[in-house]
Amino acid sequence: MGNDWQDLGDALAKAESLLSQQRYVCGKTFTYMDLRLFMTLIRFDAVYVVYFKTNVGTIEMNYPNLLEYCKDIYQVPGMAKAGGWKLTFNQTLQRPKKLR
Repeated sequence: MGNDWQDLGDALAKAESLLSQQRYVCGKTFTYMDLRLFMTLIRFDAVYVVYFKTNVGTIEMNYPNLLEYCKDIYQVPGMAKAGGWKLTFNQTLQRPKKLR
């Protein structure tokens, strides 16, 4: 699994760098790729770090551009509901204890 975490860290670093130069993944326009990235990032610290024990840092503490990106997209009308917080956390808490 070591390579998987390295790949994840590389992908986060690439996204961090990209979003330091432009507002959205594909430039100036919000696209489906932004929606996908947002949905992953918004759950990252609470789910991936805690339950899957990723060792690449947290969005909040280690990736300032990704954090600002999430804050920006969260403000788009309807995105707060699209995040599915209640469903995400209910599903996470219902996972078998061996995954927690």
